[in-house]
Amino acid sequence: MRLIRVAIAAAVAVSACGGDDGGGEIRFEGQEVQEARRGWTPELAALVDSGNAAYRTGNYDEAARIFQRGTREFPHHGATWFGLYMAEHARGNIAAADSALGRAEALTPSLPRDSAPQPPANGQ
Repeated sequence: MRLIRVAIAAAVAVSACGGDDGGGEIRFEGQEVQEARRGWTPELAALVDSGNAAYRTGNYDEAARIFQRGTREFPHHGATWFGLYMAEHARGNIAAADSALGRAEALTPSLPRDSAPQPPANGQ
């Protein structure tokens, strides 16, 4: 399976892996992520943050629904496709995950590839 670390979509991965500061605010680590988010509309940021929140609590069905909406509203943004990849992968929908990952890669071809984080065990 192709795996990717997409800097623009890293906000999805970082927050999905526990970037919550405990007060409901997501802390994003790394200058690349901060710079990428600066270019987001408030609507895109809210959607990604909502999808991340659902993912972090283990509500992968809700996360997938949110990120599916994101891919319709922001079809040219890698973060929505990467979020959908993460949610579908966590739900075991490998074909859908691979398709979403392909779109994320196509939208961000110049970014480095390595391994995407795995879903948290038991919604943790």
